[in-house]
Amino acid sequence: MLLSREGRQYRNCVRDLWAKKASVTFFGLVALRVDATYPDHRRRDIDGLFKALLDSLEYAGAMEDDSQVRLLLAEHVGTRKPGWLEVTIEHKAGGRQGELF
Repeated sequence: MLLSREGRQYRNCVRDLWAKKASVTFFGLVALRVDATYPDHRRRDIDGLFKALLDSLEYAGAMEDDSQVRLLLAEHVGTRKPGWLEVTIEHKAGGRQGELF
């Protein structure tokens, strides 16, 4: 897949943040919670957040494959520049457990 310059920057930013904050790989089924703070009050479809985010988390090594995601919860929690996403990843109960560290 050919990524735009902005897409590569986003993917690399997610990779760098993951390496700095978590640096673990989840195996088995996972649940994601995404708290989205938008940069302005324009109308947005919240589902537009997921493709680039999940592909970037996979690229960062947070999980082997984004098909591991079995539960995805997203909430618009506010508006504030520059806008950001807070992502929480947990093992999903009932999935095969993997090594955390």
